[in-house]
Amino acid sequence: MQKDEIQRLVDKYSAKLRITPIWDVKLAFVEDPAWRKTGDIKIDCDDRKAILMLNAVNPNQENFEEVIVHELMHLKMYPLDQVTESLITNVFEEGTTAQNFAYQQLFYCVGADC
Repeated sequence: MQKDEIQRLVDKYSAKLRITPIWDVKLAFVEDPAWRKTGDIKIDCDDRKAILMLNAVNPNQENFEEVIVHELMHLKMYPLDQVTESLITNVFEEGTTAQNFAYQQLFYCVGADC
């Protein structure tokens, strides 16, 4: 898939998910062969900016449309993630099994390529 086609998909799904125009989402292609992820997103809440990064060298999957939607959903759900994490830290004692379980459920994709 060409980079301009991928940019069109980012624009399309940013609009469908009602992320833009509230957020400024930029697309970046990672050219580092050591980068193992297929995609990632970096979020700056203060400026409402995000960088959606895609692996241009060695992606783990060929369906970039799915990866784009997945990463944009991280941005869409970010406020809820922050509230949930705050609740976990305020409700459960640090280092307990209950807190560890709650964190695992919130961050279920930790360790995976998401």
